[in-house]
Amino acid sequence: MKALAMNNRTRHWFSLCILGLILLPLHLHAAQELPDIGDPSDRIMTPESARQLGEGLMRMLRHNDLLLSDPLLQEYITNLGYKLSAASDKPGDEYTFFIVKDNSVNAFAAPGGFIGVHTGLIRIAQTESELASVLSHEIAHVTQNHLFRTYDATSKQRLSTAILMLAAILLGGGDSEITSAAVASGLASNMQTTINFTRQHEKEADRLGIEMLASTGYDPDSMADFFQRMHNTTRLYGNQAPEFLRTHPVTSTRVADAKNRSAQIRTAPSYDDENYQLARARVIALSGTDSWSALKIFKANLDAKDKLTRLAAEYGYALALIRTDQPDQALKHLQPLIAKQPDSILFQLARAEALEQNEQIQSSLELYNNLQAANPDNRAITMYYASALTRNNQPDAARSLLRNLLDKHQDDSQLHRMYARASEKSRKIGDAYFHLAEYYYLNGSTETAIDHLTRARKLPKMDYYLRSKIDARLKQYQAMLELEKE
Repeated sequence: MKALAMNNRTRHWFSLCILGLILLPLHLHAAQELPDIGDPSDRIMTPESARQLGEGLMRMLRHNDLLLSDPLLQEYITNLGYKLSAASDKPGDEYTFFIVKDNSVNAFAAPGGFIGVHTGLIRIAQTESELASVLSHEIAHVTQNHLFRTYDATSKQRLSTAILMLAAILLGGGDSEITSAAVASGLASNMQTTINFTRQHEKEADRLGIEMLASTGYDPDSMADFFQRMHNTTRLYGNQAPEFLRTHPVTSTRVADAKNRSAQIRTAPSYDDENYQLARARVIALSGTDSWSALKIFKANLDAKDKLTRLAAEYGYALALIRTDQPDQALKHLQPLIAKQPDSILFQLARAEALEQNEQIQSSLELYNNLQAANPDNRAITMYYASALTRNNQPDAARSLLRNLLDKHQDDSQLHRMYARASEKSRKIGDAYFHLAEYYYLNGSTETAIDHLTRARKLPKMDYYLRSKIDARLKQYQAMLELEKE
């Protein structure tokens, strides 16, 4: 059906649209004019408002196709982030950890507990402990409210202007259209000084981050090791240093301080690096635009002496074979991996994908079914299985699996899109329109969301519950669109 086609999203992104998407939820709660950040009497931002701002930022990321939405990698970064945050001084806080599809070296924290890591940083971090050191540092920036303190210390701009600066600074290095939006709004001249953390902020985040590392079994020296390597790159890059170094300046003094801090903590690292090396291989396989280049990268390490390096290369090589349409070869390379680790979800999911690509549909679906039965609460397995069911003409079974996930993860745009596809194949057209609308809204396309809801309202014989949901959402999205156009 043409009406339900998944059209490619436009990447044309004006500054006003960015501003509307980011600030939209806050407008709904406070229609009055926003205060200046420099005004201490009005500067208080509630946790709810901060969270809403972060959600707006996520909409912008999705709209510009900057999120690596792989369920397995999302699960990995979320589990790692919450493991670290549990050891922070605010263990009960809510976070959203995500991976930005950008091979520049960067990581950042945004209002509301939103913490992003670029694929480029994962590719350059040599151990899970190094990645954990970056995440723990960003978590500390959130727990200590450094973002808002920095705004108060350096900016007299409106909150709306400051958030547009935040978006341009955190993401602009990897997306020129966002940077252009900030330039068009006249913000380029003072963006950088607005968000840079003070030395005291960085020192505090380093200290608390190292404590988190030690408390969770990671190597407290890893932060200093990673900083040292980043510091060494400044000699190579000069003024073209990675974004991480521009927003988190690394000096020899800072490296020495991190080493001294970690030396005061007597602890023996107790983490297993295998999961990270496999996740890192998956990032390399999925984040590049040229799967053949990834194939060469992994092939060069198939005979590596280091056991983990070789294991990751074998797994990455199999993934790259799948992405270059060589499923038979992928199955051959996965066979010894699975023989050694038959319970590995990563290896088994790759096998299921290769089996389907190799037109062994029944074997693929049986493997997915067995994995899902053994791991009923695993989000990634359920999503991959449901997607395979939809592709292979079993949409009702896919809808049943996805319905349970959607009840728990209403903000997952990919789940809504998958449910819409299954609903269309099941001829549940009203559900298809509704969940496509949810998908498009979460991806920053409010007008398209409204269009799908409007089409849904014209369908005959719709049940009362679904029509009520559609009417409520339509009213909400129309109000939001008006705010976006202001």
